[in-house]
Amino acid sequence: MPFEQGQIINERYRIAHLITQSVHGAVYRVWDLQNQSPCALKEHLSASAEEHELFRNEAARLLGLNHPNLAKVFDFFSIPGQADYLVMEFVEGEDLQTAQEQSRQSGIARLPEAQVLTWLLQVSEALSYMHLQTPPFLHGDVKPANIRINPRGEAVLVDLGFRHLTRPPARAAASREITTGYSAPEQYGAGVLDARSDVYAMGATLYTLVTGVTPPDSVDLMTGGASLTPARQ
Repeated sequence: MPFEQGQIINERYRIAHLITQSVHGAVYRVWDLQNQSPCALKEHLSASAEEHELFRNEAARLLGLNHPNLAKVFDFFSIPGQADYLVMEFVEGEDLQTAQEQSRQSGIARLPEAQVLTWLLQVSEALSYMHLQTPPFLHGDVKPANIRINPRGEAVLVDLGFRHLTRPPARAAASREITTGYSAPEQYGAGVLDARSDVYAMGATLYTLVTGVTPPDSVDLMTGGASLTPARQ
């Protein structure tokens, strides 16, 4: 059942509003009553006790990540019989999907190439940092909507979560979120993910932002059901 506006969660976080919702859970903007600051609360619906324990182990590792272009994870907790939760930095600013939609309304679907390259180099630094952890973290859903430009003009990768898991593939597959045009072929089914899965999504994100066109689905490209028009064309 979705949380209601004003509801206090874990005796600390007051619900402001729902941001997004999917089959895996929801993301809310909340107010941290202890630190008097806004946060993002990400819900994960664990399917089993084993998955719940796996979540807690990975969430504890997420607390240790610290990079200027990566949303910070502050806390995690569980509500018995309901779900697991991550509390993350709420990054003020506009995401790149929204920026592109606004640009499209003015008649120009693509964003300035030089600016896009600056932002995505910053996101690449954050991904490299994640991939170099032992064991590595994957983001698993890199796309324009998950890149926010903060008030300082810096790109920040948001929406961290349980889909970071690279092991074991069979259980991790249940937590994957597929985004057409951005998800690599191995993200479908129980394929084994690694850093290249995020690299693929970064390439698709770059293509979308500088052309104004979302690339075809990766499986269609792989099977010959679609072709990719060169970006310069």
